[in-house]
Order: sequence, then structure tokens, then C-alpha cells
Amino acid sequence: MVETWTGSYSKLALFEKCPRAYFYKYIQGLEYSTPALELGKRIHEGIARFITTGEETAEIADFLTGKVYALKGTPQEFVERPIRFSVDGIQMDGVIDVVANGQIIDWKTNWVKNSDPRQLLLYTHGARQEGLDVEKALFHYLRYAEDVEIDLQEENIQKTLDWTKQMLENIAECQFDYDLSEDIEVFPKTSDFGVCLKCPYKSLCNSVSTAEDVIKLAKEIEELENLLELKKEMLRDYIEEFGEVNTGTSVWKLTVVNNWDFDTRKVYDYIQSLGKDPLQFLNCTLTNLKKLKITEQELEHLGTKRVTYRLTKTKNKEAR
Repeated sequence: MVETWTGSYSKLALFEKCPRAYFYKYIQGLEYSTPALELGKRIHEGIARFITTGEETAEIADFLTGKVYALKGTPQEFVERPIRFSVDGIQMDGVIDVVANGQIIDWKTNWVKNSDPRQLLLYTHGARQEGLDVEKALFHYLRYAEDVEIDLQEENIQKTLDWTKQMLENIAECQFDYDLSEDIEVFPKTSDFGVCLKCPYKSLCNSVSTAEDVIKLAKEIEELENLLELKKEMLRDYIEEFGEVNTGTSVWKLTVVNNWDFDTRKVYDYIQSLGKDPLQFLNCTLTNLKKLKITEQELEHLGTKRVTYRLTKTKNKEAR
């Protein structure tokens, strides 16, 4: 494996997030795409053409920031520049969006400005290993026309190289165990539910195929719901006594919810007094219509039936 396998930042980052997702993508070769990934790919390609040829398309128009215009005319060899370098004897590959004037630039189409600085620290190391002059590295968020510069101190680069070596070692160990056993479990699943929710392999990874699997899944959901309710009550009690809680990403607080019970006749007369048709503002509900004890057939004459499915649970009367 060490002799033929080529590493990349993308491989290392995915393995760190979830070794099982790494297995699906890079061992089984199950490629995937999302609308966001496809858009990012097209914008990167469009900006590369604009910089090198001046070709401007409608799709990239909103992403042509001042920095992009300033780089127009950059020679082809410095745009989408591939680099090949080694870390601890392992060959690594990468592609730098632009390397010019002593700086590395990586275009980002993300709405959230949370890109991993280790990507550019690793690229800086690789570019310098290839003999390129790199004094500055930055992410340029195209939606905001904003730069986020990365601190290229040697200490930061060394920490990234240490992380790289550790990830390479972990991947090699899992690959070795898998080659011997062909057991997918040697590539463990992440325990971070947030990663799972965004993972394109979540359906494959968490599929259920037997009655036992389904029962286990349902019980896990029940346990999580009960735990969630308990934690919400604990949080509510704290906020009632001490006030709102700021987690850095969210603010939890108690808010006032006003509910009104309106006199339908008064509302009807008021809307009519404004010269408007009350029927445009008053809504009929199935609950109220059922009070008339009308049949399903009569309901079909009054409206259009929409069928949807909602996951529900009821108390098992046989449970003790």
C-alpha cells in the first residue's frame, strides 16, 4: 500500500471525520456528489478560465470579486497548479487554485467561513518542497469577497505535518487490518451525529435489513427522545433561574409565546367593515369540519385531499 498509495489533504480530512466514510469513498470507490459540490466545481473551473483566458460566464458573474479581477492574466501554469510532494516518505498530491506573487490562494464558495487552515499549511509545505516561493496563504471566500489569511509560522506547519503523519499511520493500520480480514469494522464509524447527518453515505452506512435491526433502531430513537426531553427540562430549569445560555453557536432562552382565541363573528364583521372578503382570511380546518359529523365523501366535495405520512409512536398496551 505504501508504495502505490497517494495521499491528499481530502483523504486525511475525511478519514479524520469518519474512517467508515473514507472506506466507502477510497476503498470501495463509491463516488458521490451534492449540488453544493457541483456548484463549487463549476465555479472553480469558471474562475480558472476567466483568469487565464478572460472568458466570463453568467454563472460565475456573482463570484468575480476584486481579487479575482486582479489576477486576470495570470499564466496557466500558476492556475489550478498541481503539486506532488512527500511527507514521511508517503507521496502526497494537491491542487492549488492560484499560486502567484509569493502567495497561495484557495477559492471558497462556502456560505460558512470555516475552512481548515491545515489544508493551506500542507499545501505551503508541498509547494515549497517543489521549489515555489510561498510567503502568504489565504482562503478567499467568493460570496463575501473576503480573505482569511493563514499564519504560516513554522510551528503551525510542523503541527500540520505531525497531524498528517498521524493520519497516514492510522490509515495504513486500518488498510493493513482490512487487507488481512476484509472486515469493514476495522474502519470504525464516527460517533459525531453532526458528521453523520451531512454524510452522503449515511443511508448506506446505517441501513436496516432485518426485523431485529428495525426494533433496535426504534428503541434507540425512543432512548434518544427521552434523553432529549430530560435535557431540555434541565436546560429550561437553569434558564428560568439564571437566564439565557450562549453556546457560541446558539443562544438558548425562554421566549414569550402569545396565543389568541378570536371571536369568529367579530372577526368576520371587522374584515367585512374594511371592504374585504372575510372568506379570503378565515381558514377552515378538518378538525372543525369533523364537528359537523360529515362523511369522507362530503369532505371530498369541499376540498382536495392530500395524503402524507408522518412517523409516530403510540404506547404499547401490552408493555408492563
